[in-house]
Amino acid sequence: MMALPERSLPAEDAWLAALCDTPARCLVEHAHACLDAGRPSLAARVVGLLPPDHAAANPGLERARAAARLLLVAPLDRRGPFQAELEAAVRSCQTAHLDRARKRQRRNARDVMDPTRPRRRPRSTRGR
Repeated sequence: MMALPERSLPAEDAWLAALCDTPARCLVEHAHACLDAGRPSLAARVVGLLPPDHAAANPGLERARAAARLLLVAPLDRRGPFQAELEAAVRSCQTAHLDRARKRQRRNARDVMDPTRPRRRPRSTRGR
């Protein structure tokens, strides 16, 4: 098995930069190694280094080509610069909402009905 880079974008970029002058036959082997390791996005990037005629001629790289099409539709990094702050704010709002709901349910559970009072609603005086 070939040595693959660690799962970080800078390490993969450096590894792909070192593969730029590699022959097409070796690139196909690297793409298969990436697929076997369960890394189709890295395999898609390796397939991007292949010449177009050679990439289409190899039927074993169908999954890598599909991953390359997916990467064109969905970018690698969808997290914006304020994504962490947004997630923290949403989490705090959800926690506050759940805390209020818990307090309300506990308060209502303490307000037990008086057994001497009738359990029906008083008659409405509206339609008389």
